[in-house]
Amino acid sequence: MKTVNIDDAKTHLSKLIAAAAKGEPFLIAEAGKPMVQVAPIDAPKAPYRRRTGTWRTRANKDRAPRPNTCAAIISACSDLWAKFSPPPRAAVPPPPPR
Repeated sequence: MKTVNIDDAKTHLSKLIAAAAKGEPFLIAEAGKPMVQVAPIDAPKAPYRRRTGTWRTRANKDRAPRPNTCAAIISACSDLWAKFSPPPRAAVPPPPPR
């Protein structure tokens, strides 16, 4: 790895950066002591793009389609009511007279 004095780095910065961009990292030193390493970075990835509707599609893929008319909605509600309502109570006889 190439080591460059800080004064030379100031003078030839554009050339050094061009070389680093091509894949040749280098060190910037002050009084012979390495201070900074310059290396190329990968191109930034595209930002995460949220896909709308994905969760809803996955969550509802096994569900029946929603009814789109009032009659269908009432029918669906009454079917659910019949399915989940408690069973009717047995008729309780009136208490005997005293």
